[in-house]
This record gives sequence, structure tokens and C-alpha cells, in this order.
Amino acid sequence: MKKTFIFIFILMCIYVPLNAQSITPVILPQYIQGNTGTNSNRIPFAYRARLTGLNPNATYRFFNQVVISTDAANSNGAGNCIFVSQTGDFVRTTSTSLSTAGEYGTFTTDETGTYEGWFVTEPTGNATRFIPGKYIFMRINLNNGAGGTTVATRLTTADSVRVVKLGALSSDSTGTGLQCSSNGKPKDFVFLYDNVEGTERPISGSFIENDGAAVASYALFYTNNVNGIDGAFGVVLPNILPNGIRRIEQKSLANDSLIAFATDEDGIWPSGASTINPSGGTTAIVLAGTDLLTYTLTATATNGTITIEPNQEKYQHGTNVQLTVTAESLYHFVAWSGDVPAGQELDNPLTLVMDQNRTVTALCALDSFTPTLVMPTKAEITDTSALLGAKILSDGNDPITERGIVWALVDTPSVEDHKIVASDTNDVFTVMVDSLLAMTKIYFKGYAINGLGVGYSSVDSFYTLAQQPTTCVDSLKVDSVMAKQVNLSWSIVEGASGYLILMKIDTPPTGIPQDANSYAVGNTIDDATVAGVILSGTTSSTSISSLLPKTQYYFSIIPFNWDGTNAETYNYKTDTISTISALTLPGIEVTSVILPQFIQGNTGTNSNRIPFTYRARITGLTANTTYRYFNQFVISTDAVTANGAGNCIFVNQTGDFVRTSNPGLLNTGAYGTLVADENGVYEGWFANEPTGNARFAAGKHVFIRINLNDGAEGTTVITRLTVEDSVRVLRLDPLSIDSTGTGLRCSSNGKPKDFVFLYDNVEG
Repeated sequence: MKKTFIFIFILMCIYVPLNAQSITPVILPQYIQGNTGTNSNRIPFAYRARLTGLNPNATYRFFNQVVISTDAANSNGAGNCIFVSQTGDFVRTTSTSLSTAGEYGTFTTDETGTYEGWFVTEPTGNATRFIPGKYIFMRINLNNGAGGTTVATRLTTADSVRVVKLGALSSDSTGTGLQCSSNGKPKDFVFLYDNVEGTERPISGSFIENDGAAVASYALFYTNNVNGIDGAFGVVLPNILPNGIRRIEQKSLANDSLIAFATDEDGIWPSGASTINPSGGTTAIVLAGTDLLTYTLTATATNGTITIEPNQEKYQHGTNVQLTVTAESLYHFVAWSGDVPAGQELDNPLTLVMDQNRTVTALCALDSFTPTLVMPTKAEITDTSALLGAKILSDGNDPITERGIVWALVDTPSVEDHKIVASDTNDVFTVMVDSLLAMTKIYFKGYAINGLGVGYSSVDSFYTLAQQPTTCVDSLKVDSVMAKQVNLSWSIVEGASGYLILMKIDTPPTGIPQDANSYAVGNTIDDATVAGVILSGTTSSTSISSLLPKTQYYFSIIPFNWDGTNAETYNYKTDTISTISALTLPGIEVTSVILPQFIQGNTGTNSNRIPFTYRARITGLTANTTYRYFNQFVISTDAVTANGAGNCIFVNQTGDFVRTSNPGLLNTGAYGTLVADENGVYEGWFANEPTGNARFAAGKHVFIRINLNDGAEGTTVITRLTVEDSVRVLRLDPLSIDSTGTGLRCSSNGKPKDFVFLYDNVEG
């Protein structure tokens, strides 16, 4: 007995599938016809499913039936099969077997072990499954994918289908047939929805005849009016269907791509067929073929717009569509052309009955008037000339005899003022206007003349440029360089009213300012940044500040002239540009010399404070200068303008150290002092006392920040230096975690005011 158990267990282990096999409905209608006993009112039921977890590139035998929730997992189910074929006739069988040809279908999985396809069930009179009112489930019975003749896998849908019988009662277990002779392609599939969008599951679904399969015991309406008739189809509808059928879709046999669809907004179709709460039972609702026909309408207008009501992508047969033409300004409606019924060519609005695809065009003619011009243009503006132009939009339905530009010093130029005739006859034209005064506002229009008179464009204006400076700057020098500032000087240029200074890091700037444009400090011109705008032609020096320390800058200077008021008069001298470079000095920096890793801290009162000391080196200071300072702590999220937190203990070389709980640069005792050496360097000791500030929360990382004045008795913080390395905050506590610590004390013979540091290694 023990050996038998082991053998069975081993077999079970061997046949456990490597991948979970599953079925997913792709399209699964909600209702199926059914009745117990003979069931002589059968209607085929179609659905689409995806099978996964099967062997890749394997051919499976199958038959599909239906089960109910109480059926055993090893039950095949009930119902006749109609096997869908991509070529040739569908095959119907009343008996199923995986060993007998014609009693099973086949499909082949893809390289992922997946198959998706159509399945059709013919309800029978099975006494347990096809009882009206029952919920049944689709079950697909498969062999092993390797020529096996027995069922190896049974896959069952999670969603159920409701059984209804053909009957006139208004109940949730009765239904009514529906038939239609359509122009659908035989063996495609059709699905009916109770909403226009085709969302959720369809109400019912089947295939389009002629499928070529044998028929027996089908509903009389199906046998007489559907079976074997190309394009016809028949389905069952539940008698409780308040929305009716509002969308019918045709799906491709080859895949589930949408071939065509028809919609109805209220469930009562154009032929008068009502699908709302039907009660015909075996007397089927008859949809006309035209109910499913849809047509397109393409409507265009020349020089006008068309309002279409209703405006849809497709229209059902017999829909009335109203088209209203609105002509553009200066145009009027003339007539319709295209697929317009005789006698309606002049109608506006036009009413079309959609019984075919229609393409119509509304013709709008132009009224006669003086020429229409647009787009006055200006280019190549100098101090004495400009290239001016316009565009002729319409000749006013009369030939144009002359075109050109008019200009004046007032905003109403006309042909009575200065007129320049264009030599060409193009609709878009330009003329060169010269002999203008420098720094002068010019108003201009395009004009054209036809037999009805003169037409003008809108008025536009521009300023002529100032006269260009006579020369470029021939001498640009660097007078002095600091960490964040460079002082420049140059030779004065005759005829210049100012200078533009450009800069770029590492390489000379190549940006060129554009005439008739003003620039401000910080603007960019191609690869250059505007570093200075000097609005005086007699100025010969400037300071460029807010620079980066230790950075190579290149500066170029460009003289310009303008009228002092209008930016359009700017005229830059860019023939030759003088360029020079400067390397800024290092800025003030701090580095830690000795920086312990841990500091005591706690939020709130913090009555367990322990002083913390470190040594730092500050470089980039002004040589031999005394600075005021105070040192505190910041965290990574503090702003660069934050001073920090913590009390200061100022280290003095003589006398007592000085402690303050209110550090600042104004009051004696609230700040310390340090003196830079001849190289601008200071190195010394710093001490702090942690407070209960939130920055000293146990577990945080804090950073040393030293706040300096200007080195000239200033009382405000000018420079804030932050040490790169952080210090971890520990709370005095016996817990063994990474945010707690323990005090250590010692009575030594060390010299007072010296400093002590503890290491975790012998070498220190």
C-alpha cells in the first residue's frame, strides 16, 4: 500500500504543468437560447476566447461545450459543437470525441503557448444545463497537444451566460428571436450591444450565414429565413431589455478586427423594428438590411464653412441631415455640386436623406471690390533704407494694374504721399525704400490698384537705425581681477552712444547682437551672456561682478548707437570685435582639518550637552584682515542663507574662552574674530555647544557652517562657509542603536585649553 501511494505521488509530480493554463473571454455574449427536452428552437451561440499556458507551437484537438456551477471539474459538459474553420465550411457535430475526425476541432498555439479564436455552441435540450433561467459556463476540452485522444485539460470561463427560451412572457428567462438579411460577409461574426459605444459584454452573438454546416432542430425563423442565406444572421434577445439593441458589430473571421458597425440611439431602428423589451418569442424581430447600412457624408465649401446637423462619422439609412453654408466675408453662397438631389442645388440650408455615400461641395463666389492686401513686411532696415513689402490676398475680381508701397511720417500713408511702385507682378512683392532719415519712425502700407480703386494693407511702422559708430573698440584691457569681479577698460569710440559687453566661460563668445534690439544684463545672445550694457559713449571702464571664483572668462565689447529712447534704433558695430580673457581669483573656501564624527544632541531642553570642537582652514580671505565670525550647524535641507543653530564657544589664544547663546556680528561677546595671514589664509580651533534645536535630533547628520562679516567691521553676514563632511548626532541613552551614545570623562594632566580627540585605531 505504501509503495502504491509513492508511485501515484510520483506520477502526480510528473504531470504537474509547468505553466498555469487559463481561458480568458475576449467576446462573450450575455444570453444563449435554451430549453430542456427536444429544444426545436435552437440558435447558434458564438464567442471568442484566449487560451494561455499551453505548449508553444503545438496543435491541440478540442471540443467546446457548456457546464453549470455544480458540474464536476472532470465533466465535459453538454451542447453541440460547430467548429470554426478559416477556410471551407464550418463543421457541426452532435457527438464529441478527440479520437474521431469530425467530432473535434484543432488549433495551433503560438510561440508563447497562446491561442485566440472563435468558438460556436449549439444549445441542445440537455436536462441540466440548458434550463431557461440557468447560468452556464463555457468549457473547452483539450487533448495533450501531441496527438492524444483523451481529454487532458478542461478550461472553463469565469463569466457565465444566461439561458433564455423563446417565449412571449416578459420574464428574465424568456427571449425573442431576431433575424436580419445583411450585406455582411459569410462566416464573419456579429454581436449585438445595448449601448451605442459597444462597451461591456454584448447581449448576443452568432456567425453570419452561409457557414456551410448542417442544421437540425433550429428555430423556424432561423431555418426559413437565415440558414444558408448569404449575409443573414439570427440571434436571441432577452425579453427584458429596456435599452433595446443600439449597436451591431461585424467582426472578422480571421481575427476580431471590427469590419463594420451600425448604431441606433433609441433601440428602434429606421425600418421600425423595435428591440426594446421584445415579446415575440418564436416570432422573430426582423431587422431590414438597410437598418445596418451606414453612409458617409463629405461636405466642403469654397470660401465658406458648413454646419452639419447632426454631425456624425457615419449615418444610418434614411437619416435626414441638414447642411447650412456660411460664406466668408465678402463672399456669397452660389450653389451645391456633387451628390445633391435634382432641384436642391440652390437650397441653403440643404436637407439630404442619407441613402448613399454623399460628397457635396458648397460654392461661394467672391464679391467685387477693391484689392485686398495683408501682411505688410519690413526687412533689411538700415539708417537710411528698408526693404518693405505686402501680400495681395485678392484682386477684388478685377485685374490689378499697379502695386507697391506708400510711406509717410504720419500713421495714414496713402498714394498721395511717398509711393514706390513694385516692378514685379507677384501677389507677394517687396520694394527697396531709401533716402530715409536716421532714427525716424516711418509708417507704411502695401497698396494695389484695380478698376474699382485703391486697396491698402494694414499700416505698419518701424524706426530707421541710428548711424553706426565709426569704428570698433581697438583696445580692451583687464584692469583688475578678484574672486567674483573683473574690472575692464577700453578706448572711447567716436559716434558711439554706448557699449555692449558679452562674456563666456572658457572660450571666446561668438554671439552677435541684432540691430533694432536692446539687451539687458543676463540676456543670452547665442553662446554669449550679456555682462554689461553701458549707455554712455564716453564711458571707458566698468566692473563685471557676480562671477564665479577660479573661472576663466572671455569678454568682448561692441559699440552701438541709438536715439536714447527707441530700442528699434539700436545699431551695433560688429565688423571687428575686441575680446580679452581673465581668470578670477579663488573665492573664500573652508576645509576641515580635524572634524570628529559624532556630536551629542537632543531636541527640546537638551540638558545633556557636551561641547564639540574641531579645527578648520579658511582660504581666499583678504590678506592680513580681521573678520568677525560665529560658527553654528546646518542640515542638508537648510537654505544657503541660513546661519544655523547651536551655541558658540569662541576659542581665544589668551584669556578665557567665550560662550554665547545668542551669536551675532553686532555685539561684543556674540562673535569671535580671526585674522587672515599674508596669503589670505586662517587656520584655527572652533567650538560649539549643541542646543535643543530640531537640527540636533538624534540620528541626523549636521554640517559646520562658519558665518563671516566683510572683514571691515561689518555687522551682517556676508559669507557663509559650510564644511563638506557631516557629523552624526547621538543622544545619551543606554540603547544600542546608531543614534544613541554614552558619555566619557577623564581627569588627566593635560594642559587647560588644549584640545583632545579620540580615535578607534592605534595610528590615529
